[in-house]
Amino acid sequence: MEDANDKFPDLLGKTIMNLLSLETAMKFFLAGATATPRNDVPAGIDPLLLSVGDKVPADAVTNFDSLRRTIVKYNNAVPRREFHVDTGVADLRDAIAHGRILLKDGIFPPYIIKFSNADKNNNVEVMLMQRLDSDWLQGQVTRMLNEILKVTKAIEARG
Repeated sequence: MEDANDKFPDLLGKTIMNLLSLETAMKFFLAGATATPRNDVPAGIDPLLLSVGDKVPADAVTNFDSLRRTIVKYNNAVPRREFHVDTGVADLRDAIAHGRILLKDGIFPPYIIKFSNADKNNNVEVMLMQRLDSDWLQGQVTRMLNEILKVTKAIEARG
């Protein structure tokens, strides 16, 4: 019988990969929605041929927009509301990137805690307190796949 703890790395990895895939898909959607011909970019440039230090023009794919900003831009650009991406996805990504992982009494699975920025009195609010058990992580994997499907359908609908 497989231990639920054995699923943790796989499910966390799938969650992270799906977050990255969702962001990439939205950025490519936006590039197609806003692309204008540029004389300084070779047609059909393959991003997989780029090397560290190469310079490329900033566009919807290469810009440094946050995931939250990318979601807002994507939702504003996509004509059909059923293809909108839940902005709460950015909260999950922020929790993974900036949260604290703790074990209660040294027992797996861990908890993730995310705090807000400090207020004027130097207090922070707990924004997320979540046990990272396999059920919750599997729910996030499924949630991200559903969001990716929305973007895929929007790309297909655009033709």
